[in-house]
Amino acid sequence: MLASRKPQKQPDDLIHIHLENQLQQQQINRIYNTLLYRLKEELQNDAITLQTEIAREQQAGDKKLYTAEDKYLYMEKKNQYLKQLKQDFDLDFD
Repeated sequence: MLASRKPQKQPDDLIHIHLENQLQQQQINRIYNTLLYRLKEELQNDAITLQTEIAREQQAGDKKLYTAEDKYLYMEKKNQYLKQLKQDFDLDFD
């Protein structure tokens, strides 16, 4: 989760974490105290605070493709012949 969007250090020892969705927010909330304690210990800075924010809008190119159908629709937009190929071979998603 933190690899997709790196946390940013803000002034006044604030660490800002950008999140993709509400599920990530819930996961951070579960480990918030442990994460904050670990950061304070490793960085030897008791003034550190964490702030999270869920991304409001994603750029069109940043959309994650999770399902096979999402991947197919994305590729179909790039190659118009893919739809015909799917029909010729009677392919479908399971």
